[in-house]
Amino acid sequence: MVSKEDTSDSDNDAQFQSDEDKKSLADEDPAPNMLCDNEKIKIAKNFHNCLYMALLNFNVNEQTVLNFKNRFNNSITTHHSDSKNVEHTSEDDYILQIMNSNTFKKSLNNLMVSYIKHHQAVLIFVIKVETFFLPIVFMKVCISMFYHVFITFACLSSKEKSLALILGEYEVCALTELLVFAVAGQALINESENLYDDLMKSPWYICDVKFQKLFYMVLIRSGRVNRVSVGKLTNLSLPTFLSIMKTALSYLAVLRQVVE
Repeated sequence: MVSKEDTSDSDNDAQFQSDEDKKSLADEDPAPNMLCDNEKIKIAKNFHNCLYMALLNFNVNEQTVLNFKNRFNNSITTHHSDSKNVEHTSEDDYILQIMNSNTFKKSLNNLMVSYIKHHQAVLIFVIKVETFFLPIVFMKVCISMFYHVFITFACLSSKEKSLALILGEYEVCALTELLVFAVAGQALINESENLYDDLMKSPWYICDVKFQKLFYMVLIRSGRVNRVSVGKLTNLSLPTFLSIMKTALSYLAVLRQVVE
């Protein structure tokens, strides 16, 4: 037999899903112009401020929420998350009273679910980006191992200044292109790692059990860092860029010694 509470929960879930269905296709399938690292920053802030946003949506005064947030952050810094030493005020009691209401709990959980869906959409988009750029990045990295050596060698060996200048400009452009790929990949890795830290700094443990279960799911998923790979062999990052440059310079030194 289904209780009234279960029925109300299912009705709220259905209402939430219907509201989600009204969103545009851009929300369901992120557009290509979405920058993955910027979206990671937005997601990290959303999860970190989920409780505070729910309070604002519950028509709690903005200054009251800001004061509660500042006191909570100060208590973590000063007392190392020791809740026994936290001084409560009348505003804290007012907010805790709101948090204990069933209506607020449902609103908070629905907001958390929307953030989880946003996070999942970004993860799917990252997979699509990696699938699209996989052959391009792999060919770029493999070929660059050779032309960075031979073009630089031709530039240094050429006696014609015009030809050396042309080859030098081409080499600078090629290095810049590879560096842009590496910086973008590194930014995605950095923001994925920062997501876990922002999650741990949020006041998740003062929320209800259902919210904590949702939070725990996100916490487990955030332990897997998102990255764009180079042919599934290594990550597209700044260390990979430096490794390519070191290898190219080593081959260049050997080639010059052989020729001379």
